[in-house]
Formats: sequence, structure tokens, C-alpha cells
Amino acid sequence: MQKLLLSISIVLISGVAFAQFGGGSGTEVDPYRIYTKEHLEELSDSIIAYNSFEGKHFRLMNNINEPLTEPIGTGATPATFFQGFFHGCNHYISVNFEEDNNSTYSLFTRLGQNSTIDSLILEGYMFRCNGFAQKNIGTISNCINNVFTNNLFFEDFDCAFFQAGICGENQGLIRGCINNSNIYNSFQIAGIAYSNFGQIYDCTNNGNIFGSNCTYTLAGIVHFNHINGIIDNCNNNGDITFSEEYLTGSFAGGICAIQLGGNIVNCKNQGKIYNKAFVFSGGISGIFKSGIILNCENNGELLGKHHIGGIVGGYYSLDFNGSSDTIGTIIKNCFNSGKISADSISYGIRGDMHYTDTVSNCLNIGEIVGSAIVDTSSNENTYISNNFYDKQM
Repeated sequence: MQKLLLSISIVLISGVAFAQFGGGSGTEVDPYRIYTKEHLEELSDSIIAYNSFEGKHFRLMNNINEPLTEPIGTGATPATFFQGFFHGCNHYISVNFEEDNNSTYSLFTRLGQNSTIDSLILEGYMFRCNGFAQKNIGTISNCINNVFTNNLFFEDFDCAFFQAGICGENQGLIRGCINNSNIYNSFQIAGIAYSNFGQIYDCTNNGNIFGSNCTYTLAGIVHFNHINGIIDNCNNNGDITFSEEYLTGSFAGGICAIQLGGNIVNCKNQGKIYNKAFVFSGGISGIFKSGIILNCENNGELLGKHHIGGIVGGYYSLDFNGSSDTIGTIIKNCFNSGKISADSISYGIRGDMHYTDTVSNCLNIGEIVGSAIVDTSSNENTYISNNFYDKQM
């Protein structure tokens, strides 16, 4: 009898131990199983209670059609990071995140350095969007954002916040992700990440981006690319449209709005950039303060006010978070075929060269009224070599 009672007790205890979510023990071979909206809410409640799930694995077992109405992990004070592995298995999670004048939305609040979110699809509605995380220090891999966002303009809200298709601030790795969401009206907007201190590989933005009279910068992939930031093999196919005026120093880029260091490599812009009010617009980067742009291509048409370049709009003297003006920049092996139209000051490759900037091995075949390669009044300490253009254009 004692042995029988002991056996029953072990079974009951085991049942309680594995009753979390839809089953599983959280290991890689036996992940916690997620079937319903309630399981996602259970995960959120646990993160709010400061359970980071470090080293634990979750598997989404099916599409979740009942919309999640709050981001996972929101409400923790101070905010906590999810440190586990969430495997989407190419299923989707539906969300319905209504208007909130305190923040933009994302599926997870924060992803820690040991976390991975992979093969997950977002569907539904976000009033204002930051995709899968407000802040990512871990890995977001092979994820797709299909949500609809609100196109109405709210001045108090939109003049204060930024939006991005995959995550807000990236200090980790984003790889193989796609944004299909159109994004509207915020102070700063980017198709993949608002700011990048980490690595972004093989990502594509297909969403169109629209500015308002509160918008400061627009970019197909990243708003700020900081020192040590890498953007590699990324494509922008979305159109970038802005016809209002916010400031005299406002910027747009097919890949990056403001390049503050790091590398942009093997990237391509196919989207049309229409920025009649913006001062600096480039097929790859609007502003280029320091770093490298290598093997990049712009095929999109650029229409703007002035300081418009097929690869880079130019240099700007404003200090961005202590960024250096003296390191110099390199543009090498780049190509522009996009037509460039501006009220004044346009360049086939780059404008406003500064200090020890280099432009080499570049080709412009795009139609342009302006300088075919670079600013003809470039600083005497710049280096320009082996560049070509189509005279007929």
C-alpha cells in the first residue's frame, strides 16, 4: 500500500510539474507547447513576475487566431527580459493592440542576450508598431511582420515616438526577417530597426513608409546605424514618401537614414524615395558621418529638395550622440541606376564629402541634372578614384 501511494504521489507531482502552458518540460527536445492565447498570457504573466525562462524552449504548435491584446511581458517595473527560445515553426500569432498614448507596441517587450525568436509570423493590428520587440539583445531570426498599422495622424503621440517593422533598438542579431507592414507618421520610422548597434543580415522591407509634419527621418532598413553596427545583404522594396516639412535638417535613406559608423555591405534599394521637404536623401544612406558602404546598389527613383545622392545624400555637421567627424568614410564598388530629381544640388553617388572621405570604383548610369559622381566642390582632403558615369544620362 505504501508503495502504491508513493507511486500515485510521484505521478501527481509529475503532472503538476508539467502542467505549465500546453505541456512540455521546457527542454530543447521537450519544449513548452503553446496552443492558445491563454498560454501566451501565461508566459506574459510569468515574465512580469520576473521569470526570464533562461535556457527554456517554447514551441508554437499552431496558428493563434484569437488576438493577443497586450504585449508579452509588458507591465513589469522595472522591465524584464525574456531569455528563452521561442520557436514559431512558421505559425502566426494574431494581435490586436489598440491606441495607447504612452508607447508603441511590439509582441515581446524585451529580448535578452540569451534569447532567440525564430520562424514566427505576426498578423493582426498594431496602433503603432515595433514588430517583435521594443529592444533586442538576443536573436530574431526568420520572422515576418504582416500587421496593419494606423494611418491616422495623432500629433501629441507621433511627434514623440519612433516605429520599426521588426524591432525598436537592436543590440543583438536580426537575420532573415521580412517586414510587410506599412508604417505611418511617427517622429522616426524604419522598415527593420529604429537603431542598430548589432548585426542585421539578409533582411527585407516590403512595407511602404509615410511621413507627416512630425517626421524627422525615414529609412527602409535602419534609422541610426551606429559604430560597430553591421547591415549586410539587406533589401528595401518599399516606397518612402514625405511631403511635409519638419526641420531644415531632415533625412531619408533607402537603407539607412543616418550612418554613424559600422558597415553597410551588399545592400540594395529598389523603392522610390519621394522627399520634397527633406534636405538629405540617399538611395543607401541620407547622412554619412563615418564608416563604410561597400558593394551597394540603388535602383529606386529619388525625388527631393536638395542634397540628393544615388548612394549618399551627404554629410551633416550636427553632432549625433558624440559621433566623430574626423574618421572619414568609404564608398566603394557601388552602383546607381535610379533617376535623381531635385530642386537643386544632386549627385549620382555622393554629396558633401568631408575630411578624408573616399569614393572609388563606383558607377552611375541614372538620369541626373547635377554632378554625375560627387560634389564638385569637395574638400581637398578627399579621395576620388576610378569612378564612371553614362554620359548620355
